Amino acid sequence: MTTPKKVPIPKNGVDYRGKIVLAPMVRSGECPSRLLALKYGADLVWGPETIDKALIGTVRHENATTKTVDFTRLSSNGAKNPALNPEQRESVIYRLHPEREGRKLVYQIGTSNPETAVQAAQLIAPDVAGIDVNAGCPKPFSTSGGMGAALLKTPERLCSILEALVKHVGEPNEIGISVKIRILDTAAETEALVRQLVATGITGLTVHCRTTPMRPRERAIRDQLKMVADVCREAGVACLMNGDVYSRDEALELISQYGCDGAMIATAAETNPSVFRPESEGGAAPWQEMIKEYVKTAMEVENRWGNTKYLLGQMIPGKQDAYKAMTHTKSYTELVRALKYDDLLEMAKGVDKALEIGEYEKPKMTKSERKAANKAAAKKAEEEKSTSTEQDDMQKTAAGIKRTAEMAELDMPPDVARESGPASVPEKASALAANAATKHRRHRSDNLKNPSIIVAPCSLDNQNSVDRLVWHSHIMGGGPAKEHILCLLPYPEPKAIVQSLRQRFPNIDITYHEVRFTLDAEQQRQDLAKLPQSIWHDVTILYTLFSLPSKLSDVPKLRLVQLASAGSNQVQKHPIYTDSDIPISTASGIHGPQIAEWCVMTALVQSHKYNQLHDLQKEHKWGDKKSTADDFHNVHDMVGRRLGVLGYGSIGRQVGRVAKAMGMDVVAYTATPKDTAEKKKDPGFIVPGTGDRDGEIPSAWYSGLDKESRLHFLRQEIDWLIVSVPLTEQTRHFLSTEEFQALSQDGKKPAFVTNIARGPIIDQPKLIEALKDKTLAGAALDVTDPEPLPEDSELWDLPNVTVTPHVSGTGSSYIERSFQILEENLQRLEKGDRLLNVVRRERGY
Repeated sequence: MTTPKKVPIPKNGVDYRGKIVLAPMVRSGECPSRLLALKYGADLVWGPETIDKALIGTVRHENATTKTVDFTRLSSNGAKNPALNPEQRESVIYRLHPEREGRKLVYQIGTSNPETAVQAAQLIAPDVAGIDVNAGCPKPFSTSGGMGAALLKTPERLCSILEALVKHVGEPNEIGISVKIRILDTAAETEALVRQLVATGITGLTVHCRTTPMRPRERAIRDQLKMVADVCREAGVACLMNGDVYSRDEALELISQYGCDGAMIATAAETNPSVFRPESEGGAAPWQEMIKEYVKTAMEVENRWGNTKYLLGQMIPGKQDAYKAMTHTKSYTELVRALKYDDLLEMAKGVDKALEIGEYEKPKMTKSERKAANKAAAKKAEEEKSTSTEQDDMQKTAAGIKRTAEMAELDMPPDVARESGPASVPEKASALAANAATKHRRHRSDNLKNPSIIVAPCSLDNQNSVDRLVWHSHIMGGGPAKEHILCLLPYPEPKAIVQSLRQRFPNIDITYHEVRFTLDAEQQRQDLAKLPQSIWHDVTILYTLFSLPSKLSDVPKLRLVQLASAGSNQVQKHPIYTDSDIPISTASGIHGPQIAEWCVMTALVQSHKYNQLHDLQKEHKWGDKKSTADDFHNVHDMVGRRLGVLGYGSIGRQVGRVAKAMGMDVVAYTATPKDTAEKKKDPGFIVPGTGDRDGEIPSAWYSGLDKESRLHFLRQEIDWLIVSVPLTEQTRHFLSTEEFQALSQDGKKPAFVTNIARGPIIDQPKLIEALKDKTLAGAALDVTDPEPLPEDSELWDLPNVTVTPHVSGTGSSYIERSFQILEENLQRLEKGDRLLNVVRRERGY
């Protein structure tokens, strides 16, 4: 029997074989989470992905208080030059605990460049057991700049990064280099990629059993796993699996089944780090035990308060009193008091003091004080620049000059990004942001180099669902570059509105081009062919309903796509959506009033038997008094009935508002839980006097994209169901026979269904069956599958159905309100604020 080939494990490295490990997770892989996982039996732990440029320029500190090694840099906090402020705090970019993590920590790096990867890895290599390259994360903060899962599209670049790390970091430090990937669309593509990767000198490879577009809630695909394990084994490289692994015991079974060498546990460990403990030793600990252990560990290493609170939100069940108590705390002292951990109170006070939070928080500077401080800092910098080069030699590090994140010109990772004020305008701003910024500061000419405008989407805050977009402008000669908006819309130019925009934003050029209202590709091509290529080349903001350039390369300066529609599914197959990180914003919020009125109108047409009355009117008949009275005695008004809103967004909120005014009870359904007052709020555009901004109308909230959660909602004795969820792969055929049965209480209480979202959300053949056999009382459909609805569809002739040609949101106010969204986003760009209605590609809306 031959011995399997095995790549030698370096002296200071670790063999991944036989290991059950903590997966790399942003926010959830910080120091206290890793230490707790190790305490409960994890064999190895991966830290969160840290971008190479975030680590370059940091200083390594040995923290005597926490016994940790901290890699830090000066945070900006809105100051132009934080190095001039002696009280400026240092931001911890990466923290590890040598004594408790020992040689069990693997550092995961986010990179797209061999040189910067090596430069960053060399700083931390002496303190870790291995360096792992992230080639699997699909999130924008990772894929921006070609990192994460974007590397799967450039295997040559990925291989060059791995080879450089093996040669310049792994061999000198005698540690292993590994990579984490996702499966590709076909087994052949995945095999070809893996064969390239295992030939680079790596010691380990982790395969996440999902493709790049797949989200964690989608079941892992393990069809390719055995093949990947076999290829790795041939090359002598250890293979770890990742995806839907929930415990040590399950991991060992899967390793045996698929022939892998080890396994990663991710989300299950985020909720309860003790899942690494085998059942024979007690298995996962109760959440009450875990959260006290976590709080104690977090304080021992002085973990950042925001990160601790976020993790507790994942670990404490949402319905527990402890969860509610935790959400109201703002410091460790308040936390241990709320959770009644009296034995930890003194420790908590000490940590609060060290972190300057709670009662120890220092007063924040006012806007005028900050402005004065910036002016003083700038003046001092100019004076020192003219007399000495002392600043150039400050704070030398192993990597060279210590720099702030802004000096390093990097897209700041989540924990660093929060060091900037939420409404601060970067010193290098777009034409719009520059106009606002020049009111407060002067632009230094030595920073103005490149006459191009680039969009850098910052990472998401850990509890924020909307991208904050910061536009940087490097302008030749010191003046802001002109933005160019191209409007491609299927209606005549609203000249008064466009002129108003030109007056409001003098640094913007606007080109308006009317196109036909058609989804026919050839007709669209003909319409767009009339535009000169120079316009495509210069456009920075595209305002459109469905018209897009034929190729991404046609619009090299494009930085924002503003859609005139509430949804984005009509553009989701275009390269702008699939192959770029260009922000896409929708017009969500403008349709509420018009669509809500359509919903009520069509529902009342059915419930009040208006069609019968209209037929009598056309025939000039008053109707037989007795028979007419008999027909209408069973008309039931809406008072006391229940409206279920499947998708409580801007449209659903306005329907709920109107229904509430008619005396109905309203229950809401959302994809994710809205279990706090803050989460129930509507952060988007709202037509004044409409909607439900604070989420106060529903008497009950339900959530979850899984079938069980959906059926539970539908069984709440709903009389009228509004379908207003976005169309995604998860919501396609969201409603079918089983859902209709649940909605009608198994035929005992037929409900009325209104669809104003997208046709494919409903399984249309099954809908027709339910309407014909009276499982459903009726339906109002402004959208169908397909559109236009074929002439021979049975829906046209069903007496309990109203069909309209996707016009519920069309009205005289549509154009004006859609331009209001555009204007609002232009104002936000000018101020450096978050944009409205940015599409999150990982969700599809």
